[in-house]
Amino acid sequence: MLKKLLANCRKPTGFIGRLFAGMMNWAHGPVTREVVELLAVTPEDVVLDIGCGGGAAIALMAGKGAKVYGVDYSETSVAKSLATNREAVRDGRVEIQVADALRLPFSGEMFTLVTAFETTYFWENIQECFMRIHGVLRPGGRFAITLEGWKGENGEINCPKVFVDNLAMNLYSEGELRELLSAAGFDSVSPLKGTWRKWLCVMAFKRR
Repeated sequence: MLKKLLANCRKPTGFIGRLFAGMMNWAHGPVTREVVELLAVTPEDVVLDIGCGGGAAIALMAGKGAKVYGVDYSETSVAKSLATNREAVRDGRVEIQVADALRLPFSGEMFTLVTAFETTYFWENIQECFMRIHGVLRPGGRFAITLEGWKGENGEINCPKVFVDNLAMNLYSEGELRELLSAAGFDSVSPLKGTWRKWLCVMAFKRR
């Protein structure tokens, strides 16, 4: 029963999933707000948020004046995200659809910034996902991965075991992410540091 309930953290489904999507907007809100401020999103940015969940990050970045696209592999999350950003969608400032990191429905170098908040745990073939993201970024573009669960460089896990076990989460260390991103073609990788509580944001840059 617990595993079935927690599965909505991985892929929200139905009524319960919609509640989870809203709850995650709240639970991850402080970290999301802090990272969006550090990213210094501007009206010149064209942003893709992968695994957009309930749409809180999209709302924050659209509020900075950016054009924001969102994708999520959960139809329930997309519905919640569309509701969260109803006015911005109506005004053409936000577009959201069902898709995932491995099958991005975009061609060419569209984006100045790609974000992934609390979602890379669940990506299949993460190396290929990073390559796809590199392909849709403009030269000089940024890719920011934000995590509240990760591995230390000595293998210690910074995440409750109940979530890791029941959600089959893939946790990565900063060093592992650096290697994967470099292998995907990113020019440089650096961490952002926060103050609210422990979180990791790894920023990768595409060569100009």
